[in-house]
Amino acid sequence: ADGGISVNSRMTVKNRTSGEVPLIMYLNPGLKVASIKVEGQPVSFRREHQAVLVDEKLVPGDSLEVLIDYEGNVRLEPKYSSI
Repeated sequence: ADGGISVNSRMTVKNRTSGEVPLIMYLNPGLKVASIKVEGQPVSFRREHQAVLVDEKLVPGDSLEVLIDYEGNVRLEPKYSSI
């Protein structure tokens, strides 16, 4: 069996809008999120298909360091490209 991938990703997310925005990321549904940290602290999140909805908002001009650990097998089926 294919072991898939294991990823530790670090990113800086900045709100360049004039309003508050939620922290939403998109990840192939074949990949399972193990943990998410914002500014070094674990945060809760939920998954809706490809969307990863983090319980965190960014005010205008704010930036946050986000660490996400995930693993699994990338699904290549065409049905996931339109979700």
